[in-house]
Amino acid sequence: MCFDLRQDGSKRLPGMSKSEYKNVRYERIKKLNPNSVIYDCIMIIHIQIGKTKIFLRAGQMAELDARRTEVLAGATKLIQRQIRTYLTRKEFLGQKRATIYMQKLWRGFILLPMSQ
Repeated sequence: MCFDLRQDGSKRLPGMSKSEYKNVRYERIKKLNPNSVIYDCIMIIHIQIGKTKIFLRAGQMAELDARRTEVLAGATKLIQRQIRTYLTRKEFLGQKRATIYMQKLWRGFILLPMSQ
Protein backbone atom coordinates (compact mmCIF):
# COMPACT_ATOMS: atom_id res chain seq x y z
CA MET A 1 0.00 0.00 0.00
CA CYS A 2 1.62 3.23 -1.12
CA PHE A 3 0.30 6.75 -0.76
CA ASP A 4 1.76 8.01 -4.02
CA LEU A 5 -0.55 9.73 -6.48
CA ARG A 6 0.18 7.43 -9.42
CA GLN A 7 -0.05 3.67 -9.51
CA ASP A 8 3.33 3.29 -11.26
CA GLY A 9 5.13 4.64 -8.21
CA SER A 10 6.13 8.05 -9.55
CA LYS A 11 5.67 10.77 -7.00
CA ARG A 12 3.66 13.34 -8.91
CA LEU A 13 2.19 13.99 -12.30
CA PRO A 14 4.19 16.10 -14.76
CA GLY A 15 3.43 19.80 -14.32
CA MET A 16 2.08 19.33 -10.78
CA SER A 17 3.58 21.61 -8.13
CA LYS A 18 4.77 20.31 -4.76
CA SER A 19 1.93 22.03 -2.91
CA GLU A 20 -0.65 20.45 -5.22
CA TYR A 21 0.94 17.05 -4.67
CA LYS A 22 0.94 17.54 -0.89
CA ASN A 23 -2.75 18.52 -1.00
CA VAL A 24 -3.65 15.43 -3.03
CA ARG A 25 -1.59 13.22 -0.69
CA TYR A 26 -3.30 14.82 2.31
CA GLU A 27 -6.75 14.16 0.82
CA ARG A 28 -5.87 10.49 0.18
CA ILE A 29 -4.51 10.12 3.71
CA LYS A 30 -7.63 11.77 5.17
CA LYS A 31 -9.70 8.93 3.69
CA LEU A 32 -7.95 6.46 6.00
CA ASN A 33 -9.59 5.46 9.25
CA PRO A 34 -8.72 8.32 11.66
CA ASN A 35 -8.59 5.86 14.57
CA SER A 36 -5.79 3.81 13.06
CA VAL A 37 -2.23 4.03 14.29
CA ILE A 38 -0.99 4.23 10.71
CA TYR A 39 -3.11 7.33 10.14
CA ASP A 40 -1.58 9.04 13.18
CA CYS A 41 1.95 8.18 12.06
CA ILE A 42 1.35 9.41 8.53
CA MET A 43 -0.18 12.66 9.69
CA ILE A 44 2.68 13.33 12.09
CA ILE A 45 5.73 12.31 10.08
CA HIS A 46 4.53 12.11 6.45
CA ILE A 47 5.77 8.60 5.78
CA GLN A 48 5.28 6.69 2.58
CA ILE A 49 4.53 2.99 2.81
CA GLY A 50 5.70 0.84 -0.08
CA LYS A 51 5.14 -2.86 -0.67
CA THR A 52 8.28 -3.90 1.20
CA LYS A 53 9.66 -0.70 2.74
CA ILE A 54 8.61 2.34 4.74
CA PHE A 55 10.15 5.60 3.58
CA LEU A 56 10.78 8.33 6.16
CA ARG A 57 11.97 11.87 5.84
CA ALA A 58 15.43 12.75 7.15
CA GLY A 59 15.50 12.85 10.96
CA GLN A 60 12.20 11.04 11.37
CA MET A 61 13.84 7.84 12.62
CA ALA A 62 15.39 9.76 15.52
CA GLU A 63 11.96 11.18 16.40
CA LEU A 64 10.43 7.71 16.27
CA ASP A 65 13.20 6.35 18.50
CA ALA A 66 12.64 9.19 20.98
CA ARG A 67 8.89 8.50 21.01
CA ARG A 68 9.52 4.76 21.47
CA THR A 69 11.87 5.49 24.36
CA GLU A 70 9.26 7.76 25.91
CA VAL A 71 6.50 5.14 25.62
CA LEU A 72 8.72 2.34 26.95
CA ALA A 73 9.82 4.51 29.87
CA GLY A 74 6.18 5.18 30.74
CA ALA A 75 5.35 1.49 30.57
CA THR A 76 8.39 0.64 32.69
CA LYS A 77 7.37 3.16 35.35
CA LEU A 78 3.85 1.76 35.42
CA ILE A 79 5.08 -1.83 35.86
CA GLN A 80 7.57 -0.82 38.55
CA ARG A 81 4.89 1.16 40.40
CA GLN A 82 2.49 -1.78 40.38
CA ILE A 83 5.16 -4.24 41.56
CA ARG A 84 6.31 -1.90 44.35
CA THR A 85 2.69 -1.40 45.41
CA TYR A 86 2.11 -5.15 45.51
CA LEU A 87 5.28 -5.86 47.52
CA THR A 88 4.68 -3.00 49.97
CA ARG A 89 1.06 -4.03 50.50
CA LYS A 90 2.11 -7.67 51.01
CA GLU A 91 4.64 -6.59 53.64
CA PHE A 92 2.10 -4.30 55.32
CA LEU A 93 -0.54 -7.03 55.53
CA GLY A 94 2.02 -9.42 57.04
CA GLN A 95 2.93 -6.84 59.69
CA LYS A 96 -0.76 -6.18 60.35
CA ARG A 97 -1.44 -9.90 60.90
CA ALA A 98 1.60 -10.17 63.20
CA THR A 99 0.48 -7.10 65.17
CA ILE A 100 -3.04 -8.45 65.61
CA TYR A 101 -1.62 -11.81 66.73
CA MET A 102 0.68 -10.14 69.29
CA GLN A 103 -2.23 -8.02 70.59
CA LYS A 104 -4.33 -11.15 70.97
CA LEU A 105 -1.56 -12.90 72.93
CA TRP A 106 -0.96 -9.87 75.14
CA ARG A 107 -4.67 -9.45 75.95
CA GLY A 108 -4.84 -13.12 76.83
CA PHE A 109 -1.77 -12.81 79.05
CA ILE A 110 -3.25 -9.76 80.85
CA LEU A 111 -6.63 -11.45 81.41
CA LEU A 112 -5.16 -14.79 82.56
CA PRO A 113 -4.76 -13.78 86.25
CA MET A 114 -8.27 -12.30 86.34
CA SER A 115 -9.86 -15.53 85.16
CA GLN A 116 -8.44 -17.58 88.09
